[in-house]
Amino acid sequence: MFSALFRQEVLSARHESRFGQAVFFQPPTVRWMVFFLIVVFVSFLIFAANAALKQTVRVRGYLTPTGGEVKVYGGKSGVVTEVFVDDGDVVKAGDILVSLADPQYDHEGRAKAGLVLQQIDGQLQQLARRQAVVSSRFDAQAGQLRQQIQGMQITLQLLKDEQQIRHQRVALSGHDLDATRRLRTSRAISEHEYRQVASSLFLLQQQAKAGELAIAAHLQAMADARQQLKVLPLHAKEEKLQLDSTLSQLRARRHELRSQLGFTITAPRDGIVSNMVTHRGDIMDTRQPLLTLLEADSELEAWLYLPSRALADIEAGSQVMISYDAYPHQTYGSFPARVYSVADSAMDPREFLFPVDIREPVYLVRAHIDDQGLGEGLGEGLGKSSANRFRPGMQFTADIVTGEHTILDTLTSPLSGLRRRL
Repeated sequence: MFSALFRQEVLSARHESRFGQAVFFQPPTVRWMVFFLIVVFVSFLIFAANAALKQTVRVRGYLTPTGGEVKVYGGKSGVVTEVFVDDGDVVKAGDILVSLADPQYDHEGRAKAGLVLQQIDGQLQQLARRQAVVSSRFDAQAGQLRQQIQGMQITLQLLKDEQQIRHQRVALSGHDLDATRRLRTSRAISEHEYRQVASSLFLLQQQAKAGELAIAAHLQAMADARQQLKVLPLHAKEEKLQLDSTLSQLRARRHELRSQLGFTITAPRDGIVSNMVTHRGDIMDTRQPLLTLLEADSELEAWLYLPSRALADIEAGSQVMISYDAYPHQTYGSFPARVYSVADSAMDPREFLFPVDIREPVYLVRAHIDDQGLGEGLGEGLGKSSANRFRPGMQFTADIVTGEHTILDTLTSPLSGLRRRL
């Protein structure tokens, strides 16, 4: 066997060459389509390289009045007996808001606070009488001591006069003893008579010493009486202070019981009543606010809670767009607000109570809202009345711009991250 010199394919191509050269034909529409695709691709590259996309962080916040709001608590438990205000009322500081009464009664239907109050009133009367008795007793004791001291002074003067007479008798007896001694020396009198005169002198001297001791004892008694007279007002003052302390405690207890029998809650400041949820007959819970007072003609401001990653480009004067939960942005759009305050320290949700859901440390940002309610044109265009307005406590969402980047940067960011890791 032997193979052919030329391949069969070559022989077939040589045989068909007499029909002419094969030419590939492209319709104009295909060329225009390819050109259009190239232009679109180049345009997309130019757009991706130059178009900037904003990088945002979504944060939560709520509206609060610039003048603040005051939540009024009862302070004491009791049954509401009368309500004097309603939502929207304008009150001034000191105006009575509600009145309450003691909810505790005994088996006979009498208020327990009233029974205790009667007992306290009786104790107060007894203490008042005791104070009068104490004052009279100390006055009598002081008068008695003064009379005693006055009598002692008279007695002391008599003792001194008597003592002076004793000294004179001692002096005379001394002269008699000297004369008797001379007579004994001349043997004009006996030794027995001399000793009698000497014994009389010694007796007089002993009486003089006893008189001096009596005077000293009398002086000491007078000093003790004067000291008692000085100390007596101090004892009286101490006892009166004890009585006054007991009276003060009883009066404070009586005031507390009187407040339980029927006490009122007054407005702590001027404002407009809001969130009035208490009605007559309700039992006041000290942990639940009775109502909220808003400052009259107070504008609203937005409080935003920003995490640290959203603080890059936020400063005083920055503008943020707010979407309120009550007015969906698909229908009402977003509302502008301008930042005027950015906190320097973070707030930990474990330490602060937030009205919105916060799960990480945040910074408080305050912003003025340009519109205090829906515009007339917007309200009418949406079939809403002009009564639509923003209210304190409304929650919202705000998109905070943290940076800008192009589409091309976004597409090539994985490569940039890979380059940093290499």
